[in-house]
Amino acid sequence: MDSLLALASQISRFISEITSSLMVESSCLSYGGFTVSTTRVSTSPELSQMETFVCSIVSKDTAVKYEVPSSHSFCKIINVPFISLNGNHITPADAERFLHNSVHKDSIHLAAPPRIIHSSRTADMCTIYFDIWDSQKGSQMCFFIN
Repeated sequence: MDSLLALASQISRFISEITSSLMVESSCLSYGGFTVSTTRVSTSPELSQMETFVCSIVSKDTAVKYEVPSSHSFCKIINVPFISLNGNHITPADAERFLHNSVHKDSIHLAAPPRIIHSSRTADMCTIYFDIWDSQKGSQMCFFIN
């Protein structure tokens, strides 16, 4: 147990050295590993730096993986043309290509294929529903909301 307290202390000091806006609130054994709770969601570069640091201080046979706990966020895009440029109805694959080519592509990590719902039998518009992997606080979803 003393070694876990020392590890938590080392991680906390390292985090305070790399950024002043992120601080460790608590740490404990959970989810089959060691969990560190912080004051805000870590960015990808911060996670990478922390993972590298912990790998350098634990034994080589210890698996280290830093990640943010995740959940699904439900999203939708309304008033999308139902007919594509080639004259066919859009498909989930078309919607996925559209999402991965959008300005938000770095924030979109699909949890399932998109769903296309035609607005009505005669309408030329549809709604695209999709789920993304997100932090429990919705930090990825905030990039979409306007």
